Amino acid sequence: MAQLRRMLGVLKDGPDAGRSPQPTLAGLGALVDEVRRQPGCRRRTPLPRRSGWVARTAGGWARRGRRVITPAGLKDTYSGGNDPRIQGRHTRGYQAVKAKDGSSRFVDVTEWNQSITWASGDLITTTADLERFSSALFRGRVVPEPELRLMFTVPDVPAYSPGGDPAKDRKATYTSGLTRVEVGKTVVYGKTGGRYGYLNGFGATPDRSRTVVYSVNSTDAKSETPSPVVGRIIEAGFGR
Repeated sequence: MAQLRRMLGVLKDGPDAGRSPQPTLAGLGALVDEVRRQPGCRRRTPLPRRSGWVARTAGGWARRGRRVITPAGLKDTYSGGNDPRIQGRHTRGYQAVKAKDGSSRFVDVTEWNQSITWASGDLITTTADLERFSSALFRGRVVPEPELRLMFTVPDVPAYSPGGDPAKDRKATYTSGLTRVEVGKTVVYGKTGGRYGYLNGFGATPDRSRTVVYSVNSTDAKSETPSPVVGRIIEAGFGR
């Protein structure tokens, strides 16, 4: 992993190293092949190029079960695969869609096949399971101790502004899998995510004295503007 991160430019030296051009999707295959040729890199049997979403997800789901689902004690978490429906009780999600004339209408996006984003969206769970997962993760039951330390370590580097203006750079907040935020004087680690119609996330203090798990509806879940509803939830949970 360290070799891959170096080749991606994450660990390059120099003040402007992080601004170096990063590999595109077109060059990702060559990058992975080069990493595999490095000494000590374990070789794996490559997946077939056109294996199909369901077959690929099924194999990944078995690994998730052994490594995450069972150790974390999750009860209502499953892979949707090609099924666009949500099992069990759930709220309906709506997305605001703009027409050519500038007007907007709400579209019911509750039933949506997420297999196209199988690495980030093909997992359906509940807020109770999210709380169980965060508890298991922070207690060291999901990943080994060295990896867990990385998940609570933010590199001392700037997070470059999208426009490339160094004057607007801020300190990095991402760790290996989590985000570190400060709500008032409280330090919180967590993860957020959204699919059309829904915004979800969890966060906790390192000692787990405070934990927040939420799932709210959003008609613009992929917007870069933070949701005021989520902001109030986080403030209520960690800001006092």
